[in-house]
Amino acid sequence: MSDELILSIIDRSNGTANSAIVLRSQEAIAPDVVFAEVEVRQLLTSYSGTAEYTSSDDFYLIRYAGKYVAAIQDAGAGDLHWVVAPDFRGKGILAAALQKAVLPHLFLNRDWQQVTVSRGVAGDFFEDSKRVAQKAGFLEVSSTPYESIYKIRKPGIQSQAG
Repeated sequence: MSDELILSIIDRSNGTANSAIVLRSQEAIAPDVVFAEVEVRQLLTSYSGTAEYTSSDDFYLIRYAGKYVAAIQDAGAGDLHWVVAPDFRGKGILAAALQKAVLPHLFLNRDWQQVTVSRGVAGDFFEDSKRVAQKAGFLEVSSTPYESIYKIRKPGIQSQAG
C-alpha cells in the first residue's frame, strides 16, 4: 500500500470524507492507539480494462495531541508498513507507540515481528525509518545500502540454535 494511501487513511480517521476508505472494527489498545480493520476500494486499470478492487487490512492508528498523525499497516509477522504525517515526523511518536502498544498487541498472537526498511519504499525517510525500528527495539539482522531488515522477538522467546 502506498504512503499516499496510508496518509489518506490517517485523514479519514480524523473525519475527512472519503467514500473509498471505510474504518471497520475499531478497538482502543492504548490511550492514543486504535487497532482497526480498514477497507479500501480502488479502481485498478489493466490491459483488460478497469475494475474495482477492495482490500481489507489491519492498521494501528496513532493519535498525538488529539489528532491521528500516524498509521502502521500490519502485513503479518513478515512486515509492518508505517507512515507519519509530515508535520509530526521526528517527534518520537511512532517509536513510542510501537514500544508501548503496537508490539505488545502483536505479541498476543505471534512470537516475533520483522520489518524491512527499503530505500525504494522509504525514499528520503530511509534513515529515519531505520532509527524508528532501532528505537522501538528491533535488531538489525541484515543490511545493504538499499535495505535493512530488522527483527524483534516476543519477550521470553529464545531464538532457535542452528
